[in-house]
Amino acid sequence: MSRLRSVSLAVAAVSFGATLGGGARAEAPPADVSGRPPAPTVTKAPSASATVGKRSHDGFFLRLSLGAVYLHESWSPAGGSPGAELGGGGTSLEAEVGKSVRPGLIVGGLWQLVEVTDPNESYLGTTYAVTQTYRVLDVVAGFVDYYPRRRGGLHLGGSAGLLAASDLDRQYGAITTSWGAALSVRGGYDVFFSSRWSVGALAQLAGYRYATTEARVSSVSYGLLPTLALAFTFN
Repeated sequence: MSRLRSVSLAVAAVSFGATLGGGARAEAPPADVSGRPPAPTVTKAPSASATVGKRSHDGFFLRLSLGAVYLHESWSPAGGSPGAELGGGGTSLEAEVGKSVRPGLIVGGLWQLVEVTDPNESYLGTTYAVTQTYRVLDVVAGFVDYYPRRRGGLHLGGSAGLLAASDLDRQYGAITTSWGAALSVRGGYDVFFSSRWSVGALAQLAGYRYATTEARVSSVSYGLLPTLALAFTFN
């Protein structure tokens, strides 16, 4: 009887040990076919571009604007002779291409084309229209534009560059061109209508100067170009 009791206790002990061993094997991490444990999972950190998000003034910059401009120019010949003033309304077309050097701060280059048809000229108290004439101004400049808020619409900036002032006589097909310098200050507000495109108003005041010599008489001209335009911006 004591021998049967001993055998029963031995069988129970073996069964209990087998149960513990199976549980331990079930909790062990699975191994691949080579017998090596699986490699730890690596979580990839989000890239810098993903953290910037949409509608942020960063990266490539393109702005196209079309608007109205008013030309006011004074002409002063050397030797104390009376000068003249030129004025009139026209159109302005401008293209800017650049890149942000930091979020919200853009630098680049621009080209502006201004055309005034049949401007008015004032000389010795008399004002008359210079008919059959196009007054054309070309500006090539470097610019800086700054958005105080990376995702905001307000922006301020300025430009400095070269000016080509041309008069085109439509009747005879003659063109005269003078070269000078131009500076401008600007401001505007953009509203996004997609992740990268925005539309807004752009106001600009440009000033320029150039010198000419005609019939051995030298002269200096100064001009102002206020512009109000509709601008489309990709950024």
